[in-house]
Amino acid sequence: MFLEHVAVAANPRAALFGSKSVAALVTADGNSEALAEPQGRLAAAEHAVYDVRRVYQAKGIAARSVIAVMVGTRGEAHRWLAAQAQPDSDTDRDHQDGTVTRIWLRRRVGTYPNVEQFLVVGPARHRRQAAARLRRLLAAGPQPHPRLV
Repeated sequence: MFLEHVAVAANPRAALFGSKSVAALVTADGNSEALAEPQGRLAAAEHAVYDVRRVYQAKGIAARSVIAVMVGTRGEAHRWLAAQAQPDSDTDRDHQDGTVTRIWLRRRVGTYPNVEQFLVVGPARHRRQAAARLRRLLAAGPQPHPRLV
């Protein structure tokens, strides 16, 4: 469940069981004992707010950049992210405690090429990660691909 939490932070479509996460299934089953260990690890882990960007060239073909813009405790990261949200911000909230966990700066639409960008709280695992292809796309200047904001 801890690894799934890390994966879903960077990619909201990464739940292990399609649209349902392991944590959601375990919670629905009422197995609080199974939830305790990963929740304890999450509470103790250093967290970061990540700026996640993806450029989709075609269905299933994407380049990604993940940059930690703030690192601290889990509470500090959630408070920092919440402070970035504007009243009209497009946000996702944690289902259990209602904290803002993701602010969408740009959502992808159904056509290609396309881009998405969001700020998200997750365990501090990456400081800076960008695929070489994404760096080339962003550095190429004017092109037919949408640019990240």
